[in-house]
Amino acid sequence: MFFYILSIFWCFFSFIFKRLRTSSRWYLLTMSMLCVFLCFGYMTGSDWRSYEPMYDNVSIDNLFYDYYWEPGYYIWMLLFKVFHLNFWFFFITTKVLVFLAFLHTINKYSLEYRYLIWTFFLPFFAFYLFIDNPMRNLIAVAISLYAFNYLIRRKFVMFLLVTLLALSFHVTAIVLIPLYFLLLKHISTKVYLILLLCLMIFFSNDFIINLLGNITGIDYINQKMLAYADSEDGSGQSFSIKMFINLSFFLLLLWKRDKIEAYPNGLFLLNSSLFFVLFYRIGLGMHILYRFQLYFCLPYSICVILLIRIFTKRSHFIFATYLLFLSLACSMAVRTWKYIPYTNYLCYIYDSLSFSYRDSYNIKNTPYPNTIK
Repeated sequence: MFFYILSIFWCFFSFIFKRLRTSSRWYLLTMSMLCVFLCFGYMTGSDWRSYEPMYDNVSIDNLFYDYYWEPGYYIWMLLFKVFHLNFWFFFITTKVLVFLAFLHTINKYSLEYRYLIWTFFLPFFAFYLFIDNPMRNLIAVAISLYAFNYLIRRKFVMFLLVTLLALSFHVTAIVLIPLYFLLLKHISTKVYLILLLCLMIFFSNDFIINLLGNITGIDYINQKMLAYADSEDGSGQSFSIKMFINLSFFLLLLWKRDKIEAYPNGLFLLNSSLFFVLFYRIGLGMHILYRFQLYFCLPYSICVILLIRIFTKRSHFIFATYLLFLSLACSMAVRTWKYIPYTNYLCYIYDSLSFSYRDSYNIKNTPYPNTIK
């Protein structure tokens, strides 16, 4: 738990003290440490257990057989496998490249508040994305950040090409295509409120949720949706603490939308954030659709910080309260075997640990055994 809390406090105090906030050397040190922490996790997380055997068995012969829906990740693995690089070099290098994409995007949209953005992004999204690590989805989200550049510049062909690249890593990137026509539109507050109300009603009905899995018209997606809907984790919820938090930000963003829109790229950030909450509500009702919201998690994090700055101005007391809130959110998010104990690859770089040992390490050593499923 210590490292997770420390990463948030480190970024927070890097913002509070002007000398640290304006130091390029301190920024390089902080981001390097954060990169090592997020990208070099070893026995933490869950999805690497399926990705490691996949990498070991990668073959050009099966490219268009097993991975005809999402061949991008398979091709990406082949680029490393052809040079006989081991799985962890491939996995960590990929996460570092994705981390740099997030870093670049934060600096581009809000250089002034970059440290503060990380304090929110870390507990709510980054720990899940980089340490639990749904890798294919993470890569698709990183690619979408570059697709947004073409969306803002209204270059549809380039936007589509980059989105198709993201789609080759994870099918959920398809959600970006229709949103090209919406994210720079002024959508009224009334429309947003009606959409939210409809989603809260629609995705509270199990019959409607299960029916949705039968009407997409694509067998692959149908099977995925029905499988998740029938599973213990996939049935979703009607409400949650995070939903309350996101709903509060949703209403506050609508209240202060004029001030948010006044920032550079403010309309894009606002719409992306509001769509994030809408997709969050959908994902809360049906867990497989949770992945859609991830494409907007970084714009949402940026927009939340802009919103908080509108309210807090120079109040250090409110800043302190905000930090406490984040720490509590962080402690709730990582109280599971997927995050604790934390291990780093650099500490084991000269050790050859078997897959079975690594597979069971966190499950055997976590202080939160009741979270194991």
